Amino acid sequence: MKSRLYVVGVLGGVALLIVALVVAFSFGRHDAAPPSLKDRPQPDVPGEILYLDKDSCFRRATASDGQVAKLACIPQEYSAGLYWLDEDTAELVRYGSRGPELWDVDLRSGTLKDTGRILANTNLKPPVSGGAYAPNGAYAFGDSKGGVSVLVDGRQTQIAQFDVGEHNGPQVLLWSPDSNWLLLQYYPRYSGASELWIVSRDGQTQGALAHDASQLAAWRINGMGAQPQLP
Repeated sequence: MKSRLYVVGVLGGVALLIVALVVAFSFGRHDAAPPSLKDRPQPDVPGEILYLDKDSCFRRATASDGQVAKLACIPQEYSAGLYWLDEDTAELVRYGSRGPELWDVDLRSGTLKDTGRILANTNLKPPVSGGAYAPNGAYAFGDSKGGVSVLVDGRQTQIAQFDVGEHNGPQVLLWSPDSNWLLLQYYPRYSGASELWIVSRDGQTQGALAHDASQLAAWRINGMGAQPQLP
């Protein structure tokens, strides 16, 4: 009888340990992403987004529903900026011996070509780090607690709050060319890639666009051009 109770006790302890590990693992992998745009399309979101995935392959995603087309891949080397010129061409900023160099990228073949142009440091000094300016001058930024705020004429308004882990909030990558939408980047813990989220300027519309991104993205709207703009 005692041996049976011992076995039951051991099995019970193992079961509790497994449950504890599952809970801890699940907590560590908490993902605060809004609903996927593929599952819940948002027809009002305009344009397309070009991003580089974790394997250094370009992907073009429809901003309203997250439908993705895989384009060319490039060597996995560090790049500091991405500009989307037209349907088949982008430009990357890569740091070389001359400074920030601008390289053409053929999105169909992945061919890279040095333009010979060196970019000057023309970026505006942000009032709060970790954010981006809109074409109309508004500034948006994320904080470590999951908040996203917009700063206009010195007045700060929080537009969204995400349920993130401690010190793991989303950051603002860029604005849409019409200054009405934000593209956020979020790194889930224990993940090898970042997520891209879209949020409207008032925070009322939210959706997850991608789960396999790196740190580079650009947004195009037909007839309005692209963000970021090539200086």
